Amino acid sequence: MNKVYLLFRILLLFLGAQSSYAWSSDISAQYLLDYYQFHTQQSGTSDSEVLGSFIIEAEFKKSDWSFLMGLVANHSTGSPSRVIEDQQVVSNIDTQGGEGVKPFQVYGGKSWGSLELRLGLIDLSTTFNITDSSTALINSSFGTSADFGGAGVAGPAIFPIPSWGLVSHFEKDHFYQFFAFMDPIAEEDLDPSQMVTRPQIDSHHLLSVLEVGLKDIWFEKIGAGFWSLNDDRADVLYKQQGMYLLGEKAFGKNTLFLRLSRASKIEEKIYQNTVFGIKRKGLILENDGFNLGFSSIKIEARDLNEQVYEALYEFGEFVKKNYTVNPMLGVQHIDHVGGFNRNAQILTIRFDIKLNSK
Repeated sequence: MNKVYLLFRILLLFLGAQSSYAWSSDISAQYLLDYYQFHTQQSGTSDSEVLGSFIIEAEFKKSDWSFLMGLVANHSTGSPSRVIEDQQVVSNIDTQGGEGVKPFQVYGGKSWGSLELRLGLIDLSTTFNITDSSTALINSSFGTSADFGGAGVAGPAIFPIPSWGLVSHFEKDHFYQFFAFMDPIAEEDLDPSQMVTRPQIDSHHLLSVLEVGLKDIWFEKIGAGFWSLNDDRADVLYKQQGMYLLGEKAFGKNTLFLRLSRASKIEEKIYQNTVFGIKRKGLILENDGFNLGFSSIKIEARDLNEQVYEALYEFGEFVKKNYTVNPMLGVQHIDHVGGFNRNAQILTIRFDIKLNSK
């Protein structure tokens, strides 16, 4: 709890500083609530779970300097993915890393024209290997790809577990580039009883990532990425590399996305992920939406590919005075769960609630 208290003290200091030294601030809050009803065919298991996640982010800027702090608090009745035993996690808020308050981003930034550097605790899963339209889907593989997010013994960690490190972001005209040098940590190394599940810097874990591409030309986004992960703890050198291609293209109200990812083979690890789908805005009403996605992974030493099919309907935002609610109804079908000959079906009801600051 001392670490949580310290982080809140830092946030309060910046709140005071922004009024005294003309810092501009932007504070946002969001609550995600999921209800899952799921069924595994071969075992005949049927059950339901509730997951919730409260996220608050505060960003402060002054001239070329910035500071961002993000906190997340999770709660659940249990983990759908642990029951189903799928490798592509049923929900992108099914964090399985222990409940309580966690910092998922705390970093400072400095800009020099088109170049920005960020230093601190950074969430990789909002920066690398993503397209905007695919992240609307609930299954976690439509965010950062499964081979990157589940790579190796040491990580790289993804939401809500941050990594210490340095990220550079360069963007000019239509070209963009991200580079990161990080100290990742895997959820399996964390103590779920801790309120802040991030240990000290450990130089035994090193991750480097480079992504380059083009934005807002014929494609909304097209890019390629390369990453390398080293872990030499316990005097055993563990190394894994990977690469990915991604693209996103809009056609009127429709947006198509595609991602192809490949990593070096490690026993029992995901080494390939293929993702594609479509997002349509205004299916029936002006502000509703419909999303379809397909994701397939290959797991070393497993004969079958685990495949996820997801359809998600967004009813559209309902704006109230102090908050905005976006209800969603989704279904997922998972073939060859965990790379074995078994299937599962999941029904999801999600409420995405954003608190209005003004």
